[in-house]
Amino acid sequence: TGGPTKIVEPALPGTDPRPGGSPLSLPVNPPRPEPTPAVSALEAAEQQWRSRADAARADLAAAEAELARVEASMDGGAGMGISASDQQAAQIRQNRTASARNRVESARARLDGLAEECRRSAGCAPGWVR
Repeated sequence: TGGPTKIVEPALPGTDPRPGGSPLSLPVNPPRPEPTPAVSALEAAEQQWRSRADAARADLAAAEAELARVEASMDGGAGMGISASDQQAAQIRQNRTASARNRVESARARLDGLAEECRRSAGCAPGWVR
């Protein structure tokens, strides 16, 4: 077995792998792949669900604030020795309080309904509406 052993070095990236090969022409900035429509649709669905949940939470917060304001404005109830106009004012406040409570209950029901709708909907992650 005489003679020196020939060592073959691996080709460098971007070069022709043949012995004595030259650099290959590679694009300087390869084009980025376009986002897949499925990812875009998923992101759009997430944004839609989050927006709906944000709006429902904002409605609930506004209803609760209104209820607190109405309840704070109540100064006792109608009773014996109170004039008719005071009794009417008390009745108006009670009606406003009942209306505000109904609004809070409706807003809570809409938020709960949205969570249930998401749970039953394909493609909705529960965290989007929490």
